[in-house]
Amino acid sequence: MIKELEQRFGSSFYSNYNPSLPKTIKWYTAPTGETFGIDTTTAKGEEIALLDIILEKALLHPIRLNEKEQQWLNYITYSDENEPAYDTDYFRFIHFSTSHEIENTSELNDIFLQSFADHKITIIWKNNQNGVIIEFFNDDPIETDDFEELSAALTADFFINVYFFIGTKLSNIAVARQQYDWEEQCFAVMKDYSASQHVTYYHQATPYLMLEHVPIEELQKIASHLIKEVKLDKELIKTIQVYFKNNLNTTLAAKELFMHRNTLQYRIDKFIEKTGIDIKHFDQAVSVYLALIIYQTL
Repeated sequence: MIKELEQRFGSSFYSNYNPSLPKTIKWYTAPTGETFGIDTTTAKGEEIALLDIILEKALLHPIRLNEKEQQWLNYITYSDENEPAYDTDYFRFIHFSTSHEIENTSELNDIFLQSFADHKITIIWKNNQNGVIIEFFNDDPIETDDFEELSAALTADFFINVYFFIGTKLSNIAVARQQYDWEEQCFAVMKDYSASQHVTYYHQATPYLMLEHVPIEELQKIASHLIKEVKLDKELIKTIQVYFKNNLNTTLAAKELFMHRNTLQYRIDKFIEKTGIDIKHFDQAVSVYLALIIYQTL
């Protein structure tokens, strides 16, 4: 949805809240959770009126950033800012989004800092629902399990769903702005297509980005031709999805599905027999993997 709105409104569209922006910008919250703004002086009045009806207005509270945080935000947002200094070999962007607006972001900041106390991070809130953690490191970055555990704890204890998108390792700040922009696009796509996953990585977005540019009629044809014999067997579809999730490892997939390895192997063989596609081979598994992504999203 955000992508379509940006295309529709062009220069009137703003994806990042900043207190210094004109007061003529109206801010909304999309159904997928992103906050965006439309400049009411350049957009058509009837379009603004329609957005007022169909979307919730974003309840933006002032975000206070320290000097370092503001410098990094300015650098990744504006092209004429000076490069921020850092003293590690590498850094990466960890984009995050919450399921609803956070009135007191400092509380969540404290939780992030406590959870990643052994790591060097800078937390930047762009608005009350979206932000980025910049992680600085030399050897070992934060593990995936740490993000998974934090996300689960926030859901259980505070009833907040937090979605993390882990960017690539960078050593050259000159490419940081371009990388940040691209990862933001990837994160928006992942939230649309993979809302059940609370922690995702930049490389996982590739197939979803590719599918974004394929007409829906073509997507339907792809899914229909590849999995038409099994698409109504939801139990079998789930089995194959878990098999792919575990990198075609039957032992790990069977453990996640709480079933005997032989039972899993029987279902895989059943899928192969019905579709004629041997998903135990990587090149054939890739086609089915893409078809299942399409099946999930249509």
